[in-house]
Amino acid sequence: MTYRRRPAGTGVAARMAALRKRRGGPRGRPRATTGVAPTESREVGAVRAPPLRDNAGSRDRADSCQVNEELMATKTLITVEEFARQFGKLDTFQELVEGEVINVSPAMFLHNHVRDTVLVLLKTFVEAHQLGVVVSEQPFHLFGNTVRFPDVAFVRSGRALPLLELPQGAPDLAIEVISPTNTAHEVSTRLSDFFAGGSTRVWAIYPEHRELYIHHLSGVTRRERDEILDDPQLLPGFSVKVSSLFETA
Repeated sequence: MTYRRRPAGTGVAARMAALRKRRGGPRGRPRATTGVAPTESREVGAVRAPPLRDNAGSRDRADSCQVNEELMATKTLITVEEFARQFGKLDTFQELVEGEVINVSPAMFLHNHVRDTVLVLLKTFVEAHQLGVVVSEQPFHLFGNTVRFPDVAFVRSGRALPLLELPQGAPDLAIEVISPTNTAHEVSTRLSDFFAGGSTRVWAIYPEHRELYIHHLSGVTRRERDEILDDPQLLPGFSVKVSSLFETA
């Protein structure tokens, strides 16, 4: 999924810098570095990990907290009820993250092709075995004032989804097709939100690398090329080669 960047000078970093400038600049000693650039992502074993955070001294943390408090006062936050009321009037995809509206920009063909391939494979199997419902880009009210829509979602049978309201809680399986512009931090945050909302599995698919990561409550499993993608507990009987997700892509 691709996220639209805010115009220059309007993002969180820019606003924090402006707040610090008005207050005479940051205080305290320089932040300690970790040996890894903040924008780099690491790999832990076979699992992509979000960028390392800088370690800060206590005075820096106090300064950061104070700036964050001032920053929060400048944000326009809305409730999930307000978000739901405007949903049918939107011209673009939007998500709600802790009360802040986030624009989601259209994706490229590779992303859409892989998403639709997964949708058709999974929907055909699930409906044939009456296991539940598979839907694409359906918004879910995960918790509080957070609404996210996965690229593909599977909800097991026995859970009724409202026809004209936001479903409460996350899908049993959320599937995310990762775009090159998505940072490790963005991906990690999205996955955490789905689990916090009640998902038991999240598939993170990387089309450019032709691989995927199956995230579950006890860890992460990597699949690639001709390895088999299955889930005996959530999708008994479902089995496809990972390579089939990327055919003709």
